[in-house]
Amino acid sequence: MSEIIELRSGVAFARVAPALGARITRCVLQSSGGMQGTATELLHPYPEDHSDLMRWAKGGIYPLIPYWGRISQARLRHAGKVFALAPHPDALPHTLHGTAHQACWAVTARADDSLALGLRQPADAHWPWPYEAELVFTLSPGALHIALAVTNTGCALMPAGIGLHPYLARQGDTGIQFTAARRWLPTADYLATAAGDTTKAEDFSRERRLGDAPFTMFYSAWNGEARVTARAGADGCERSSTRAVHITASPTLDHLVLHQPPGAPYVCLEPASHTADAFNLAAHGIPGTGTRVLAPGERLSGWVAFHAHSQP
Repeated sequence: MSEIIELRSGVAFARVAPALGARITRCVLQSSGGMQGTATELLHPYPEDHSDLMRWAKGGIYPLIPYWGRISQARLRHAGKVFALAPHPDALPHTLHGTAHQACWAVTARADDSLALGLRQPADAHWPWPYEAELVFTLSPGALHIALAVTNTGCALMPAGIGLHPYLARQGDTGIQFTAARRWLPTADYLATAAGDTTKAEDFSRERRLGDAPFTMFYSAWNGEARVTARAGADGCERSSTRAVHITASPTLDHLVLHQPPGAPYVCLEPASHTADAFNLAAHGIPGTGTRVLAPGERLSGWVAFHAHSQP
């Protein structure tokens, strides 16, 4: 089993596996609000004995660096050229979610309630530009804060993106609320196409219950705030309660992905800096994709925070 570093702050804890793509495998937060002291399982746990990072288990949180989502046909259009990339075996013929979560990260700083990790990644068949990545995890009793960054360490312009992929635990009747002005229509294999204003059917500005039907939605012009609630009904001596996770993100991460697979014990709410296949869409002149191009030595950074809250 890979080394696990456990962060603690009061009763809260987070378990991080640097060698497993810098994944957080489990996180428990102490809820604030009317039921203070209540423990909230933030994540569907990642099995710490699962070491296949090409076909990773579904759970925890992992970084999306140097891009989020799929690149169509594993061919990236940039600076007037087409770069052939190695496709992902579970997303053929496309790529999937960058390379940083399939690498072994190094510990650069460590304390009881915080951890900094670094990654120096050479150019390879999956990404033809070298880069460095950083992650800083900071835990308090009721919150987990994650800062992430990527730096172009090569000599040429590099397209880039960042994001996080949390598998948020579903407990009880789950609802979601967030505000995003734009949505991107997804294809059957999770590529973005045209963008438009968010319609009533896609609007989560008022809380909506998720139900059990699978779906995937891509959003942009997200205001950086979201709320996931779980309502548990009274059962015998157990009181009914509402537990909520509030998610906030930096302006860099103004795209949001909502993904619920069929029958899953989790829902994915993924803050990112761009939409799916953004680099190719931008190369075809489509605006608003979130594509960034980093000059040599340039850095792209952002952060996401998770706060637990509960009430009777």
